[in-house]
Amino acid sequence: MLPKTSNDSTDNDDRDNVLVIYANSLGLLIKHGFRVEALDPTIVAKMWTLDTQDNVLMADDNVDTRKLRPDKLASVLTTRLRIHNELARLLGEEESREGAEAGARRRPVNIVRNTKIQSVDVNAGRVTAVDGREFAGDVIVGADGINSMVRAAIQEAASAPASLPQHTGMVTYLGDLSAEQYAQVFPLHLAQDNTGPVAIQQLRPTMNSRRPIDATNDFRRMWTFAYDCDRRVQLSAVAPDAKWLSRMSKRTILSNVDAREVAEDFADFGESTQKLIQMCPRWDVWLLRDLDPLSTWTFGKAVVIGDAAHAIQPHVGQGCNQAIESAEVLGHFLHRVAREDVSRSLSSFVRLRQPRAQIYQIASRHFGGSLRPEEEAILGQPMDLDFETYLQLTADWNGAEAAVKAGKVQIMPRHYEQFVKLAK
Repeated sequence: MLPKTSNDSTDNDDRDNVLVIYANSLGLLIKHGFRVEALDPTIVAKMWTLDTQDNVLMADDNVDTRKLRPDKLASVLTTRLRIHNELARLLGEEESREGAEAGARRRPVNIVRNTKIQSVDVNAGRVTAVDGREFAGDVIVGADGINSMVRAAIQEAASAPASLPQHTGMVTYLGDLSAEQYAQVFPLHLAQDNTGPVAIQQLRPTMNSRRPIDATNDFRRMWTFAYDCDRRVQLSAVAPDAKWLSRMSKRTILSNVDAREVAEDFADFGESTQKLIQMCPRWDVWLLRDLDPLSTWTFGKAVVIGDAAHAIQPHVGQGCNQAIESAEVLGHFLHRVAREDVSRSLSSFVRLRQPRAQIYQIASRHFGGSLRPEEEAILGQPMDLDFETYLQLTADWNGAEAAVKAGKVQIMPRHYEQFVKLAK
């Protein structure tokens, strides 16, 4: 592994973001030794939907995947750092750090941190760092994010069009509070049973409570996510990006922005929203970007996964989960594969993963209101895709082995033909 930093944070962000791990992805991690308790998880049991004046539109417990799965496995909220730490333990890095002087076992994965990549040769299977070091292997797995150098190298070698991050026209504001502070504003989220709170989505009154689309095309909303076993709450607010573009020409994240600038974008929301915004000690703003569905994920000895292959908007909470699914499927096809069969295995991986991941890319644009005109023309409006159908699809995926045995990819039962047209 060649992470570009010395730790688990990125170069331009020190916030520990909250992520949802859906039950199907959590099940895949557990099969590989993941300890759920290490995540300090909050169980996803219910979602409250409110209008902008704090009126409850819906208290939905259909998000509880324990009701959908035979194994009763829950979906959970946790933080990125806790996921990274548990992955490091599984790779053996933690044991090596703690027991180096005692002769700890050699970790199965060699992690070379602080490696800045200069070039990628997908035909030779070679990566060159800016300091001149070279790393070679049978497969280059590009999990290097939305600005992926591996993706660029694959597309250049394959003479495919270059895929650049696409602006969605929106930003996300991120803030954080203690559960005690949050309860001063929204005590209703503590009135549930011991499964705890999950998310509150504040929408305009004219919006359909299940599909956040209205005639005014106003897609602002605020989500609140409980985490750390319900001890803290992260706020995620989505708004247009117009006032930020000139200030973020060379970066996609700004830290410690003035709460008054956040409040401006939600001035017509209720008093509770204004209180939450002012109570947060820190707000960061992120430009929301995604990728158009790619035709080429692999070439030569290289393949891309995660955001490098299928960057997804956050509206359906699938960025982390699709990366987990891709990693599990890739591991399935590369397990004990002969060197001469690597290329065939990479192609099998793409055939299985690409349709499902690209459907989520388009679904996230649908729920976020950023479908292109040509996409809307193919899909039609209003699109008959509700959140319960989406959740059932997510819960039904049980990994590569099950999908291969079934002989097909589990996909959305409705709109499949339209989605395939868009993915192409």
